[in-house]
Amino acid sequence: MQELDRERTFVEDQWIIDFKDTREFLIENWRSSVEQYRLSSHDLKQAEHCVTDKALRTYLEKQIIESRRARQFSKAAAFSNVLPFGKSIWQLESCIQELLVSEEGDESNGGLVDVKQIDTSPLWAFAYLNLQLTADSPRKLKVTTGWMNGLRRSIELLNSAIASFRQLENGDNTIRTELVDTFEPLLSIFHKDEFVQKWTRYLDGPIKAKIASISETTKHIRDINETSKLDRESVSQKYVTNFGLRDRILPPDGTEKAIFPVDNLPKFRSDVFIGRQEDITKIHEELGDREPGKIRKYHIYGRRGIGKTQIALEYARRHNRAYDAVFWIQCETKASLKQSFADIAVKLELVTPEQNTNFLENLQRTIAWLRATSKKWLLVYDNAERNNLLTGYWPLSGTGALLLTSRSYFNFFEDEGRSGQTVECFNHKEREELFMTLLGSKWQTEHLGDGKMMSQIEEAAIRTLLDKTGGLPITIYHSANLILDLDINPTQTVRHFMEGFEKAFDALPARAAAPRDHLIRALDTVWSISFANLSPNARVILNCLSLLAPDSILVDLFFPKDPLKLTAALDFCRAAGMARPGRGENTIQTVINPSSELQAALDELKTKGLIRVIGREISIHRTVQEAVSLKDDELRACFDAMTSLLYDVFPQQHQGRPLYLFEIGEYDECLNLVAIARSAVTDQSSLLFSHLLNTEGVTYYELNMLGPSRLAMEQCLEIRRSELGDDHPEVAISLGNLGNIELAEGNHEVAFECLGEAASIREAMGDEAAVMLGVNYMQIGHVKAQIDDDTAAYAMYQKSEGVLNKYPNDLYRAYLDLAYGNLELKKGEFSTAAQSFEKARVRARQDNNWHPLVAAANYKLGCAEFEMDNHKKSMKYLNNALDIAEVRSPSNIDGTIARIQWKMSEVLLDETAGEYNEQGIQLKEEMEFRQKEIAEHLGVDLRGMDEWPDREKSFDLLVPGYFR
Repeated sequence: MQELDRERTFVEDQWIIDFKDTREFLIENWRSSVEQYRLSSHDLKQAEHCVTDKALRTYLEKQIIESRRARQFSKAAAFSNVLPFGKSIWQLESCIQELLVSEEGDESNGGLVDVKQIDTSPLWAFAYLNLQLTADSPRKLKVTTGWMNGLRRSIELLNSAIASFRQLENGDNTIRTELVDTFEPLLSIFHKDEFVQKWTRYLDGPIKAKIASISETTKHIRDINETSKLDRESVSQKYVTNFGLRDRILPPDGTEKAIFPVDNLPKFRSDVFIGRQEDITKIHEELGDREPGKIRKYHIYGRRGIGKTQIALEYARRHNRAYDAVFWIQCETKASLKQSFADIAVKLELVTPEQNTNFLENLQRTIAWLRATSKKWLLVYDNAERNNLLTGYWPLSGTGALLLTSRSYFNFFEDEGRSGQTVECFNHKEREELFMTLLGSKWQTEHLGDGKMMSQIEEAAIRTLLDKTGGLPITIYHSANLILDLDINPTQTVRHFMEGFEKAFDALPARAAAPRDHLIRALDTVWSISFANLSPNARVILNCLSLLAPDSILVDLFFPKDPLKLTAALDFCRAAGMARPGRGENTIQTVINPSSELQAALDELKTKGLIRVIGREISIHRTVQEAVSLKDDELRACFDAMTSLLYDVFPQQHQGRPLYLFEIGEYDECLNLVAIARSAVTDQSSLLFSHLLNTEGVTYYELNMLGPSRLAMEQCLEIRRSELGDDHPEVAISLGNLGNIELAEGNHEVAFECLGEAASIREAMGDEAAVMLGVNYMQIGHVKAQIDDDTAAYAMYQKSEGVLNKYPNDLYRAYLDLAYGNLELKKGEFSTAAQSFEKARVRARQDNNWHPLVAAANYKLGCAEFEMDNHKKSMKYLNNALDIAEVRSPSNIDGTIARIQWKMSEVLLDETAGEYNEQGIQLKEEMEFRQKEIAEHLGVDLRGMDEWPDREKSFDLLVPGYFR
């Protein structure tokens, strides 16, 4: 593959985007992608006659005819299957060209419509070369046409989503910024240097990932479309008819407890804020008083170190009187998002500080307040980086404004006609003003005053330095700091500093992750000068901080409950009285005051501007983290040091499962962590590896992804049998988990065997395994219930109840109550079933108000009340279930949400007055469409189930087995 010149490669934060007219952005993205995957001169010559859709169609038709004449019918069929692929690409090409026509006449051009164009011929040349170079090999042709068909299906869905979106008033301008994310994956799939891999893997590996990337763009376009519809349409206050929690309009309670105005703005603020007045004015023009009832949104986009956070903070402080409440939200991770909303809930006095640990409830209460209040509010989302991270973390209605800063141009708020700006580097005048202000009047008098012999040389050095910075504010700011630092620059002259700068600039090692452009190279040079002059302890702390999320790092992290968790690398962090290896326990844990050496290291980093310390919280700029370069031994030492400390403060396990899952339901993140941990285990037959497999299997099971769950659990069981023998309690755990999977897949005999073997092991263990034995009896009862042996099921539930009465466990009793309710519901004993489901709901809430079992119990109560024709009560319980389900899965409609909303449609359609019939039909059709998407993602086979008399059972297959 011929690569684009590294200096010309764009990364996500380096574009200049005009959010009011994104055509140039689309053009530049296309050109960059084509250049990155450009054809060689030989390829261009070979494909020069096939650079349009018509030429490709002619080529395909010719191949079909010739193959049939040669009686190569499979080859003819393969080429025939590619014809629809060409049509889908042509539709996409046409759409791209249409999007380059301006939506309005250009007044400066006599009102003529401005038409821009891009050269899409590489698409057709690539397609032709892929086919032409595989045509002589049946195997290769089969693989090529196979992945082309997979790509065709993805492109067809994309075309459909685009067509629907372009009907919106501001659709074209927004759709361009979505389409650019398809260019690189589309062209990279076609690139001929990947042929060998394509021929040996059918829709696997990188190709599958690229197609999935295009599908993600399609999904996001649909999400924006749906959000826009909800933004425009009025939502029924009596029933939720579309997407539940985020759309429901809650009546204000009229009892605001907080004293307004209120804010939680961070305490840090730049002492010197130069320029940016036009940027701040633009923000207020968009977010200030406008049409009531519609949330205003604004996106501050720009490269790292450009000052996005400072602009947002300056706006929030200058215009705080325009709002009753201003809240700052950290967006690095889901955990930081939830903590921010928890802090907001406390500020608004929606909860007490003691309740601040229940992140899900705090989020729900805060979102509800934002929708219902008449107060004017501003939410500032700082440093949003990950796609879809914010979904579910903003209200769709209310009297407020959303301001977001990001290196990414991704449409986080799913805004149909979003507003925003690209923050650009300082011009020459602004650079000089900032630089001179930072150096101060005293410095200027000493070095540039009248009669100073070296003033002209110093002025030339200043111009050279400011040119090197490219106008990037963070580089200018820290260059000034270094110039005034006597330890680094004893003369405090710019010319002397520039001597060291030039040497460091030339000696800067390459970045492992990605190439630098000239602006980042200058910034990294400044950081390298700072790093080179740090004391050893300060450098170790900096290295450790570079591995963490950058904001709100508590200094208490360096005071572990067990001081032996401090590794040798951080030995200097031990305060007086801390235990040392081999010396027993602590005497007095001095967490109030850090060790003098740690304090000195923190003070040094703070003085040099490498970290901020406010109270007990440390923060570090992302550009500093990115510039830290560690050798293998340094990386290993710092990684070991921080994992040891994080393990000391991180939640451990709850009843054999990672507590992390129960706390915030962050399943994707958990799987990422497990994957990293698995890659670090050298012995994949060890018990440690089996524990990771068990965590992975449980996580997939809770996601209802039974295929990967089975793979992990079977491997886990094999290791444990080999290492521990057949009668070990951990083997019983694996058997129980496998039994759950077999039961969920309908393999009743195998499930019965697994669960029976697990029960036998625990029966032999006695009292220590009593609780889990009770669970095994309940699981066996589930097997019997599924094969309609209700008498045997009831008997097993009775045995389970006997055990759990003697060895109480409220959560497992809640599962048992749900099981009793399911039996009673099946027998038509609706009132009794409702009582059992209510017991399950109450018991589960004692463990966690937002536990998925609480959602399941509410759902089942809704079903029972529906059967008794209590439609209002049914909808109330279904809404409660939906609240929990959507908080646990805010970024997409999962199986649990789809099942609840399908049941809602049934309730709406059953209303005798028929008032909600249209809404019920719409919701039912939407959920049945979603069901197919979800089932495909989960690997659930729904063929023929649309013919089932009880369609509800097919929706049960979309949720984890113990909630069915």
